[in-house]
Amino acid sequence: MVRLAFTHNIGVYSAHTNFDQVEDGTADVLAQILELKEVSAVVPTQPGLGYGRVGNLEPSITLEDLLTTIQTRLAPSHLISSPVASLNQMISRVAVLGGSGASFLSAVVKTGAQAYLTSDCKFHQFQESRDRDLILIDAGHYATERPACDRLVQKFRSLNLDWVQLSQKDEDFRSFFRTP
Repeated sequence: MVRLAFTHNIGVYSAHTNFDQVEDGTADVLAQILELKEVSAVVPTQPGLGYGRVGNLEPSITLEDLLTTIQTRLAPSHLISSPVASLNQMISRVAVLGGSGASFLSAVVKTGAQAYLTSDCKFHQFQESRDRDLILIDAGHYATERPACDRLVQKFRSLNLDWVQLSQKDEDFRSFFRTP
């Protein structure tokens, strides 16, 4: 792919882990979508930057309303959350990290977050989050990263770079079967 791009004078910009840490990057955009206030990095890497974001919901909302908000604003194909005592429990502090962020569970717990939105979570991570009183919400890799990619394309286009486009082939590769 690199050789073809070079041969045809095509510039390729690839941001992944570095895009997770920065202002208006993956985690920042998720925090903005959920309208979190007093936002800070879950794991700071530089002043003002870092992995994930944690912030407050003002006013607090029920878990059911939070899940509905995530479903409405991110439109994941499926939303998976850890079992909870009540969908009516009030949530005031939420952490987010787009893509595969389950490895940050311990750091998220230290922030005092009550719920954590990320993706690619495994069975044992759901168990761990339950045991640590953290509601783990998996919206899928695609749904948690796509909004920041859309925002990046908008920024490039605002610089009159009309050739910039986002792949239309990306998708959530998980498939869920339901019996009739």
